[in-house]
Amino acid sequence: MKTRIGQVQVIYSGRGKPTYQLEMWHDGLKKHRLIRGDGEGIVQLRAQLQAEDWAQKWDEVDSRQKQRNERALGKRQQEEKKSEASDRTSDAQQALEILSSLLKATLDVDDRIDWESLEDNTPFPEGKPTAGKLSAKPSAPNLPPEPRRPDTKYQPALGLLDKLISSRRIRLEADAERAFSNDLEDWKRGVAELERAHAEATALYEQKLRADRAAHQKETEDWEARLLTFVAAQENSNVRVQARRIAYENGETEAIVEYIDLVLSSSRYPDYFPQEFDVEYDAAAKTAVVDYQLPAPDDLPTRKSVKYVASRDEFEEQFITEAQAARQYDDVLY
Repeated sequence: MKTRIGQVQVIYSGRGKPTYQLEMWHDGLKKHRLIRGDGEGIVQLRAQLQAEDWAQKWDEVDSRQKQRNERALGKRQQEEKKSEASDRTSDAQQALEILSSLLKATLDVDDRIDWESLEDNTPFPEGKPTAGKLSAKPSAPNLPPEPRRPDTKYQPALGLLDKLISSRRIRLEADAERAFSNDLEDWKRGVAELERAHAEATALYEQKLRADRAAHQKETEDWEARLLTFVAAQENSNVRVQARRIAYENGETEAIVEYIDLVLSSSRYPDYFPQEFDVEYDAAAKTAVVDYQLPAPDDLPTRKSVKYVASRDEFEEQFITEAQAARQYDDVLY
């Protein structure tokens, strides 16, 4: 289930100062957040960070729910339900433990913005087109041997009578000459057909070769154009990041507010923390004022364990006392 993000809206104060805001929802987590800021870019960036955080939490919730659904589909045995109660108890204990260690956890995290990590250094996702493998050029045909008059095939076999009777010899010699002439014509026609077929195959090969080269050239030119567009967009994005860094290091008010906003947006808290805030910076006093919305007492988890009661075939939840919940709330806020 994805986060739904509304359009950025601009609201002007009585003094004409613009404030950018957008709403976002996650139906699965039943979460809603209104994000506000002095610039459209920072609002969109905060929305992206929140969407990533909700996506991670939804994956965890969805995974646990799927596991529970799998159990409920046919695993009604008591041991399975005891295991589910144990898992839910572990989840409850973990939630309480997270609350008790919020400060320690955040002190162990370096929340400074790594400007280089904000730059886009992803490689171009498309490899350069490669030319297709060329088919073999048609080879010259193997021509049959040309008939020759001296070949044994065309020498009349003269018997004794053939040699004595000239008419018989002349007829046999004429037959041999005719056979030679017929074979020579057949050979010439066969060679001509082989050479014609080879010429046609060669012409088709050259035509396909030119078409393949032209297609590869066009594909390469299109790829190079996309590469240039990608690199230009990446460079422009990185230039904007570098400009924000310079503005921050120069102490510009808007950049200081944006930096604080990024730090607070990057901080990870349990999903029942609203994580909604407004930041103002007094450049003269070099003082930042943060109006940060904190969770209400009822927003914090109070369940400490879950027990499966086999006799009633139901789960029984135990909660911390009201006094413990009050102390827990004070500790979390402080």
